Amino acid sequence: MKVLLVDDNAELADNLAELLASERTEVFAHHDATAALAWGRTHDFDTALLDVRMPELSGVELMRLLRVGHPAARFVLMSAYTQDAELDPTQDTVAAVLTKPLDLPSLAKVLGLDA
Repeated sequence: MKVLLVDDNAELADNLAELLASERTEVFAHHDATAALAWGRTHDFDTALLDVRMPELSGVELMRLLRVGHPAARFVLMSAYTQDAELDPTQDTVAAVLTKPLDLPSLAKVLGLDA
């Protein structure tokens, strides 16, 4: 599985990428939503794990833009402030909205890595 991980907290993104990387999971971590969008427009991924609060683009905005080129991808949002994830039920389908600090077993379950 290819996971696009985007969080403007570089240390968190790098640590989480290291934790998620395995034989079954390839993680592409980005600290900048605009750079992640450019990467996502030219690369494939199965799942995107996106922080909701980021300076350039919110995770919800980034999800909407990425979904155009990746309609089958799964999207997981994460935030310390889950009320910030203002989703439009007519267009925003997410696998989960996770609260930071992340519970790693719950994240693994959402990503299908717990088996």
